[in-house]
Amino acid sequence: MDPESEDGVTYMSMKKRCKVELHTGLLLLPVPEKVDHSKLAFDGVRKPVTAKQLLDCGVLDKPTFKDLEKGKKTVPEVSDDKKVSLKGTGPIAGVVAGTRGKMSFTEAKKQMLISEDSADLLLEAQAATGHIIDPKTNQKLTVEEACARGVVDIRDRDKLLAAEAAAVGYNHYGTAEPLSVFEAMKKDVIDREAGLRLLQAQESVGGILDPNLSVFLPKDTAIKRRLLDENLRKALNQSPKCYLDPETELEDSYEALKKRCTIEPYTGMLLLPITEKQDPSKLIFDGVRKTVTAQQLLDCGVLDKPTFDQLIKGEKTVPEVSLDKKVFLKGTGSIAGVAAGPMGKMSLSEAKKQMLMPSESADLLLDAQAATGHIIDPSTNQKLTVVEACAQRVVDIKDRDRLLKAEAAAVGYRDPGTAKPLSVFEAMKKGLIDRKTGLRLLQAQESAGGILDPNLSVFLPKDTAIKRNLLDEDLYRALNQSPSCYIDPDTEREASYGSLKKRSKTESHTGLILLPITERKDPSKLMFDGVRKTVTAQQLLDCGVLDKPTFDQLIKGEKTVPEVSLDKKVFLKGTGSIAGVAAGPMGKMSLSEAKKQMLMPSESADLLLDAQAATGHIIDPLTNQKLTVEEACAQRVVDIRDRDRLLKAEAAAVGYRDPGTAKPLSVFEAMKKGLIDRKTGLRLLQAQESAGGILDPNLSVFLPKDTAIKRNLLDEDLYRALNQSPSCYIDPDTEREASYGSLKKRSKTESHTGLILLPITERKDPSKLMFDGVRKTVTAQQLLDCGVLDKPTFDQLIKGEKTVPEVSLDKKVFLKGTGSIAGVAAGPMGKMSLSEAKKQMLMPSESADLLLDAQAATGHIIDPLTNQKLTVEEACAQRVVDIRDRDRLLKAEAAAVGYRDPGTAKPLSVFEAMKKGLIDRKTGLRLLEAQESAGGILDPNLSVFLPKDTAIKRNLVDEDLYRALNQSPSCYIDPDTEREASYGSLKKRSKTESHTGLILLPITERKDPSKLTFDGVRKTVTAQQLLDCGVLDKPTFEQLIKGEKTVPEVSLDKNVFLKGTGSIAGVAAGPMGKMSLSEAKKQMLMPSESADLLLDAQAATGHIIDPSTNQKLTVEEACAKRVVDIRDRDRLLKAEAAAVGYRDPGTAKPLSVFEAMKKGLIDRKTGLRVLQAQESAGGILDPNLSVFLPKDTAIKRNLLDEDLYRALNQSPSCYIDPDTEREASYGSLKKRSKTESHTGLILLPITERKDPSKLMFDGIRKPVSAQQLFECGVLDKPTFNQLVRGEKSVLDVSMEKMVYLKGTGPIAGVAAECERKMSFLDAKKQMLLQPESADLLLEAQAATGYIIDPKTNQKLTVEEACSRGVVDIQNRDRLLVAEAAAVGFKEPRSNKLLSVFEAMKKGLIDKKIVLRLLQAQESAGGIIDPNLSLFLPKDTAIKRNLLDENLRQALNQSPECYRDPETEQNTSYGSLKEKCMIEPQESLHLLPVSNKCDPSKLLFDGVRKSVTAQQLLDCGILDKSTFNQLIKGEKNVAEVSVDKMVFLKGTGSIAGVAAGPLRKMSFTEAKKQNIMSSNSADMLLDAQAATGKIIDPQTNQKLTVKEACARGVVDKEDESKLYAAEAAAIGYKDPNSGKLLSAGQAMKKGLIDKDTALRILQAQESVGGILDPALSVFFPKDIAMDRDLIDEDLYQALNKSPSVIWTQTPNKQLHMYL
Repeated sequence: MDPESEDGVTYMSMKKRCKVELHTGLLLLPVPEKVDHSKLAFDGVRKPVTAKQLLDCGVLDKPTFKDLEKGKKTVPEVSDDKKVSLKGTGPIAGVVAGTRGKMSFTEAKKQMLISEDSADLLLEAQAATGHIIDPKTNQKLTVEEACARGVVDIRDRDKLLAAEAAAVGYNHYGTAEPLSVFEAMKKDVIDREAGLRLLQAQESVGGILDPNLSVFLPKDTAIKRRLLDENLRKALNQSPKCYLDPETELEDSYEALKKRCTIEPYTGMLLLPITEKQDPSKLIFDGVRKTVTAQQLLDCGVLDKPTFDQLIKGEKTVPEVSLDKKVFLKGTGSIAGVAAGPMGKMSLSEAKKQMLMPSESADLLLDAQAATGHIIDPSTNQKLTVVEACAQRVVDIKDRDRLLKAEAAAVGYRDPGTAKPLSVFEAMKKGLIDRKTGLRLLQAQESAGGILDPNLSVFLPKDTAIKRNLLDEDLYRALNQSPSCYIDPDTEREASYGSLKKRSKTESHTGLILLPITERKDPSKLMFDGVRKTVTAQQLLDCGVLDKPTFDQLIKGEKTVPEVSLDKKVFLKGTGSIAGVAAGPMGKMSLSEAKKQMLMPSESADLLLDAQAATGHIIDPLTNQKLTVEEACAQRVVDIRDRDRLLKAEAAAVGYRDPGTAKPLSVFEAMKKGLIDRKTGLRLLQAQESAGGILDPNLSVFLPKDTAIKRNLLDEDLYRALNQSPSCYIDPDTEREASYGSLKKRSKTESHTGLILLPITERKDPSKLMFDGVRKTVTAQQLLDCGVLDKPTFDQLIKGEKTVPEVSLDKKVFLKGTGSIAGVAAGPMGKMSLSEAKKQMLMPSESADLLLDAQAATGHIIDPLTNQKLTVEEACAQRVVDIRDRDRLLKAEAAAVGYRDPGTAKPLSVFEAMKKGLIDRKTGLRLLEAQESAGGILDPNLSVFLPKDTAIKRNLVDEDLYRALNQSPSCYIDPDTEREASYGSLKKRSKTESHTGLILLPITERKDPSKLTFDGVRKTVTAQQLLDCGVLDKPTFEQLIKGEKTVPEVSLDKNVFLKGTGSIAGVAAGPMGKMSLSEAKKQMLMPSESADLLLDAQAATGHIIDPSTNQKLTVEEACAKRVVDIRDRDRLLKAEAAAVGYRDPGTAKPLSVFEAMKKGLIDRKTGLRVLQAQESAGGILDPNLSVFLPKDTAIKRNLLDEDLYRALNQSPSCYIDPDTEREASYGSLKKRSKTESHTGLILLPITERKDPSKLMFDGIRKPVSAQQLFECGVLDKPTFNQLVRGEKSVLDVSMEKMVYLKGTGPIAGVAAECERKMSFLDAKKQMLLQPESADLLLEAQAATGYIIDPKTNQKLTVEEACSRGVVDIQNRDRLLVAEAAAVGFKEPRSNKLLSVFEAMKKGLIDKKIVLRLLQAQESAGGIIDPNLSLFLPKDTAIKRNLLDENLRQALNQSPECYRDPETEQNTSYGSLKEKCMIEPQESLHLLPVSNKCDPSKLLFDGVRKSVTAQQLLDCGILDKSTFNQLIKGEKNVAEVSVDKMVFLKGTGSIAGVAAGPLRKMSFTEAKKQNIMSSNSADMLLDAQAATGKIIDPQTNQKLTVKEACARGVVDKEDESKLYAAEAAAIGYKDPNSGKLLSAGQAMKKGLIDKDTALRILQAQESVGGILDPALSVFFPKDIAMDRDLIDEDLYQALNKSPSVIWTQTPNKQLHMYL
């Protein structure tokens, strides 16, 4: 069957149409590509639908379906054409509501824009047509999704799910399949009306929705598919009105509503336009106390219908209507407050408080405010609830309850029974308020706009109020009579609220209604600010401060309190006290601060602070604040310790407490009662008088003395005393007594603050003027107290006329002393410490110890070398003194710092320690003598030296000690004479070093030049040695031993010789920064050799350098700290010997590089290299002296000879440049290096390289790195560099080095004359090779890496080859031994891998076998290194211990270790390999073998099994001539197989199809993908099976039916049918004889019918001939007829090329076959 036309054709005609695949030879039948029907899926309304289903239901026509199937049309293209059926035209998605835009039906329903019924029906229509639509997001949602996302109300869920069933199908307990709307109607699941409505919606959207297919169908189709009946069709045709028009709320059809819709251009959504309406319940107006809706205002008559309609249609806004109806909504306003003449407006409460109106009048007007809705604060124009007004103090809290009752008229009285709010009228009726109160409150409401309805919170006309039961007729009439329910605040007569309101004025800018009142001020309430409290105008009149005219102007309002306060400022506030001091550059500060900072005497400051307190306030001049004493203490303006004194002084201003009456007393009264003395009283009164007058504590004003006498604040005696201006205060500058007035006159008034500031000379705080004492600081005050400072000097200090340094200089003897003997001047050796002199035996130990004790006792151990003064502990730590002297010196040091009193832990002086028995008298006297000589007796508490006279006063000495010290006792030992001497005499003999001031005791000594040591490169070197070697010249040496120059000075001059200029410390590796040479080597950033040589250079110049820490390390230290690799230790130690000396094997004496070269310890090349590094670093390094020497000097000292001298001058290239990898001199590398500025490190810049240890190549049996290939010589340096620099890839280099990596290959097998190729095992089995010869050649394969299967060209391990039968399992052990030559022999003890040679040396394998295996390896590429898995040349192999010279010579002689299979004589492996032919395709080396073949063993591959040459001759396929060539080996089976391919294999059946861009595929796959019909594919598969094999065109594999089924090349379900077809190739089983029958014979026996036989035979004939299942070869029809494979009838039939019709093999025939 033609798979394209599906017409019957012959197999040959299809075969002629086939294309031959070039690389496989497969015959592929071209077929147009077909798409799998199951993959042609369309998106339906709610689920996918296949093209087949669409074809079946009529949505797709046959041509379109075919176009789809053939790929001429795509699903998206057809989807677009069939959009109406697949998706519909869309339901009404939502509404568009004017300015509100689009919204969902649910939202429109919520916003009352459409009725609930209309919205619900339209939502059901959406659900019934497939989806709920969210018009905001244009999303189509299921009902569940819409509920979850809030697109529809959750309460509508069940109703919408019922409607959704119209789209997805109704579930019914009786049926498994979902029901359509029509079926659901028939089963009474839904009623007819609902069904009709939902179907109408579906029809309008695209057709009747089939819930099973999920597509819209025309009504005709729907009837055919039982989705409708005729009745429903007619009903739908009449367009019933099943929906509600949301505008008219009249019934209408869905289609009509849809026609009215607008289409949103960018989404295509259908939106139903609706007039925008507003919900009247949401049109909110502000009422008096709460909001009220438009609906409520309509109901109560405030809004008329036309206005209401304009509102909900949006023609009028709430603000516009609010303005029109303001009187009803807000009223006209109540009386907000009073206008109190010049006092301005004020609240009623304030006017009541200020007695500007009667309380009753104010209270009634406040009640009126509350009853009309709000308490009004006229100052802020705020309307407040009663509670808010109380909280904000707009009304008195005491009025709260009364006002809340009045407020209930506005918000409703609480009904005790129902808690419902009651109106005033209802409250009156229930007896909650009396009629009089009710009438009064209603009158206020009426005047403010109308009767206030507490429920609606609006004012209503009285007529409306009667209707709403807010009034009755009686109240109506009473209100019309305007009763006088209120009180006029001016006349205090009764008046109606309306009359008062008429008299009021409306404030233009606020609209406040203010009641004018005539004002008169209460003089008792005209308050003035006094000094510490307020005073009334009346009191000021009474005491004479105010005169009568001024008083009258005040109460009439002609003058204000502020104006009068300004006139009377002196009496009310005074002229001010002295506020603080002006302290020069330090600026102003308080008196307390000046006292603290010692800028003025404490007494002066205290008296002036008392004056401040007595005149009313403590003043903080920094903030210009006036504070009470308590406040000043709290704010720390004054010292808390002064609090009690200042409170007593403050009493002069606020009154002293009378102990009997607790009445406040004036200063005079307190004096009379003995509470204060007269002197104090006079002082405080003088300050008051100077500040404005005598301060009356009761009135808190200043009064003139005359008035004060009258008011009993003074008497005549005090009056006269004050007039004499007594000096009661102290001038802070002169410290003399002065009057307060004189000080005030001297003061300056600060212009911007008015503060009175007393200028003072700046003084420093003597407690903060710190001097450095001997061991600790001491204050100027302490120095004054102990007599070190005199008063004039002290005053100069605190006034800043002298500085601490200046005075310190003057008083240096007391503060620091004259100094103790610091050390010795040891002649040419210069100065040294006493400890050092003792160590060097330049002075007696006892003398040194006593002088060291003297140092400690006078304050410090002195290090004369550094001129440092140290504590004993520091001196021990710094090794200035011997640690063994520590305890003794600490006891001596106690003379300076104090001995610890065992009882009190208080520090004791020497004298006190002597008295307590802590030290003996002799020791004490000795230490005191040293102290006296150094400046005086040292007070350990003050840490200053004091004269003996002062010391006696301070209990530091007594008279006895005083006399003893005057006799200058000999307590010390002269180091020169070793006689006893006084400390003073020794000190007189001492010299003072000019530049340091050190007192040095001269001792006769010259420095030992052997002890003047310098730091060399690795060890110290003496001055004498430096002189001897020429580093030091004679003048410098002389200056050294004379002490004119120091070792450090000379070291600096001779740094190049002593330390050198530095070696290359590391590398600068671009972005990676600096790193050590070892690290660079590890990271493969530089060649190992380059790094190693530079590290050697470091070691040879003295130290390994760690550039990360800038540390110089020995090789051992560098290894320990991992700065260098531990594996480099030995090499680096050898290099380090260039710096520290090579060990002479005979004498153990250290040898220089040159000497080591002469003794053969190092070679000349190495020596020259390390010497070059040394020369570049400073000179030739003498290992004995550890200094660098010039080459000339080095020659003299036998460190060089002339030959080396010349060699070094030529700058030989001894090192390797890490970038170029070329040789370079050390100097050239150093020149290229950069010096790091902050460390001085010399860093060699390098370019970044790949890590060669990570560049992996495939070796013979395992990977090998580039580094290893380089190290073993496989990679040359240029190639290695190209690799690490990325200039060559691993693949490139692998190709170049293939011989080393993979070898040239061993002999893979044999090329026998009668076969194409075969393995040695096969050749052995077929006797083409002797077993011994074959075994040796297999061993050679194993020894070169792999056993080779020449059939598959696979390289196998021995184990793999055994498991796959490529070698005989019996040969496994022998071959594993041979394989060890490639992979390594396992060393029994260490498990280390050994090469063949090493295994031989250890006796694991004999030499003869080794030679044979190595010969094979050499012929295959070289000697295999089992560790690297590489072939290496013999020279390299010798270096790597893979060979020795004996083996090399033996291999060079080409020993005959193998056997020639042709001659059976011994031969070499190389000669065998030379005889091999190389197979062109696989490059296999095949050893030709010739033999006379047994024709019964000359096997050819037939169709399904092999056939012998004899059989082929017998059946006529081979002619005699060819047969003879075969058995003679002149032709092989392979050659003849090619000639006879048609008979042996046929020309091939049709393998598969070539299906356009999908490329080739099997018939099974083409069938699955609907590219061809199942019938056509099955017949072609049968043809394959009948011609021998099922073909997998993807892999080009030929498979049995069983294999094809197992591998999924054909379907399992086709297995039985294909077995029947396969029998035509392998034979049908004769039921009787069991003999295999051909197709023709099977037909004759009735096992298959003629059509089947003819079809099968036609396929066979087309492939090559009639297939004989016994021989498994094809025969021409003539021979086939002769061999009884077909009969005459079949012969004729085949000649006609019939188009055979496919029939299935009957089961019984299959059974016969099985």
